[in-house]
Amino acid sequence: MITQQPAIVQEVAMEATPAAIFAALTDPAQLVQWWGGDKYKVDRMDVDLRAGGAWRTEGTGGDGHAFAAFGVYRVIEPPHTLEYTWNYDWSDGDAVQTLVRFDISERGSGSLVRVTHTGFVDAEERSDHDQGWTLVLGWLHDYTARNRTA
Repeated sequence: MITQQPAIVQEVAMEATPAAIFAALTDPAQLVQWWGGDKYKVDRMDVDLRAGGAWRTEGTGGDGHAFAAFGVYRVIEPPHTLEYTWNYDWSDGDAVQTLVRFDISERGSGSLVRVTHTGFVDAEERSDHDQGWTLVLGWLHDYTARNRTA
């Protein structure tokens, strides 16, 4: 029997507007600037930003190996909601398609960003992605803070 793992839910306050955050999450030119850190570098991001449109990112890990993550957009409601399926090629071949959702709300002069990632059937895979989203939200926070305009 397959047991569904609990959803990953993380929130972070950011100084940027919802529109700036949404753009950072959907504009390929911006995504390649901030998504990644010491562990890996995104080299390419393809985005067909429409419900049913595909996205794909390719990059190089810290160990020098190529990687890809990809999926299909399901909900696009600028600047507050972005939802897409999530697949990747670095598993042992048993990765299950999961679902990622960003909810971005105004909070004071900035925003509150909530990411929810569901569909995990493996506890270790869920834990790895939970740690990954902590990194991603940190990178997004730092990028939008550096690129904030008054």
